[in-house]
Amino acid sequence: MSTVRLLVLLAALASAGCVSRKITSSAPSGALEIVSVTADPDTVPLYGQSNLVCAVDNPTGGELTYQWQAYRGSIVGQGPTASYIGSYCCAGTDFVYVIVRNDHGEQDTQLLVLTVLQN
Repeated sequence: MSTVRLLVLLAALASAGCVSRKITSSAPSGALEIVSVTADPDTVPLYGQSNLVCAVDNPTGGELTYQWQAYRGSIVGQGPTASYIGSYCCAGTDFVYVIVRNDHGEQDTQLLVLTVLQN
């Protein structure tokens, strides 16, 4: 996904609360699909932590790899669970996305919009 396309999508979602949005899916129907991505809590205090969980349907099987990324905050961990840490730079709205791939070349991507409180 191009940086410009991602930034346009992020700007469009900036006014939303904590929501999960599908960005793109390169897998055909019946292939790997992200079922849900959740953040607990969905509103993070300054320098606070949120637990991230990604649930995937992988009917074709194969090993899964997860790539988590935050626009401004930090991500700790890889795999189906990770942690988001918000800092002063993230106060307001921040974005986290996850890309899941299997060893058959299928992938799916989903975006979370988080609120980071300024205290």
